[in-house]
Amino acid sequence: MTTENIPTQLNNCTVETEQQYCIVQIEWKENPKIETTIRLTGYTNPYPRSSFPPHTLAVNAYIPNDPNRFEREVRHFLTYSCPTDQCNQPAVLKPLLESLIMNDGLNELEYLLKSNQTFDRQWCLSFQNSSYLSQRNDSKDCNQCRNYITYKNQWKAVDASCYTSVYPENRLGYEVTFDLKDQTTSHSWMIQCQAPNCSSMNNMNQITEKIQIEFDADTFLERTSAGLSIVYSMNFHKTIFMFVLILFIEFFRF
Repeated sequence: MTTENIPTQLNNCTVETEQQYCIVQIEWKENPKIETTIRLTGYTNPYPRSSFPPHTLAVNAYIPNDPNRFEREVRHFLTYSCPTDQCNQPAVLKPLLESLIMNDGLNELEYLLKSNQTFDRQWCLSFQNSSYLSQRNDSKDCNQCRNYITYKNQWKAVDASCYTSVYPENRLGYEVTFDLKDQTTSHSWMIQCQAPNCSSMNNMNQITEKIQIEFDADTFLERTSAGLSIVYSMNFHKTIFMFVLILFIEFFRF
């Protein structure tokens, strides 16, 4: 599927009411044939007071390497969440994909997921730079190296350990989330592996270099009804703020 042949309408769709926000999900994988799945749905947060309806785009790319399977594939997930009526209709798919730029070379790092030896916990990097991260699981029974790096608002967090997993699927990947309302971006890189020094910071740097995902939010917002609604809301709040600020200044002139 490309922006040239993406569907503009889908058959047998129904409109769900009383949903908190709408979702577009696109999954495509290469093994080696490219398969694409599109899902349009609604969602209601079971704890509505805990969060506001989002307007975000999350894009995920990763390579799984399950030792119980022979095939390996590159998988990509795109999830667009929006808070206005029918903002996930098929017409949004084309501007969504045309505003997205992805350079993905993760398949060149597939060798990092291979392991032909008996696992040794000494292979794993053990490091954390924040007490807010999950507790490390460096027990003698751990069976997988793991390293997660997150970056948001100029804060970089590293969480590397030897991890105990019931289903130790080796994988590496990257996820980026664009908040279209707050105009912020967060990044996450990860690797789960079972080889000597596979979770090293050098390998994490290779992951960051092999994939880049960018999104032209301004162009997308101008082309969609959900985007126009958000832009109007942002401009409205700016106008209110300026109005209050002017009143505040005028008050102190007297």
